[in-house]
Amino acid sequence: SGTAYTVKIISDNYADVSVSNVTLNGEPTGEPTQAPTGEPTQTPTGNPTPTPTAAPAASGGGCYVATAVYGSYDCPEVWTLRRFRDEILADSWYGRLFIRAYYAVSPTAVKLFGDSDLFRNFFQGELNQMVSALQNDGFESGPYQDIDW
Repeated sequence: SGTAYTVKIISDNYADVSVSNVTLNGEPTGEPTQAPTGEPTQTPTGNPTPTPTAAPAASGGGCYVATAVYGSYDCPEVWTLRRFRDEILADSWYGRLFIRAYYAVSPTAVKLFGDSDLFRNFFQGELNQMVSALQNDGFESGPYQDIDW
């Protein structure tokens, strides 16, 4: 079958989220755990938590879908989205919850579908509109170093 995820809040301030009940192609992968920094850790079975090769692991994770769509983690569109993540989304509990949920699901989605034109075309129009709106609102598109949040 497919990959199943359950996102569970494990903190009163919603800053820490864990993923459980993970299966990959119908096989359990163990119950992944999340380090305080948000970086993937080892599962209890000793297997690493799956991560895609499409984006490098950054302090808060990679922009997996945007990297698959634009072909690089270091391009103007992805730099703009990373600034938005770090400057706006990471500033609120619900933004951090979205970030954690996104990083729980998107690596596997990109690993399974990121090489397909259908996947890239599906997301490119929306991402282009979002990037354009963010740049019009003053978010820069130059080189960017992720910040810890």
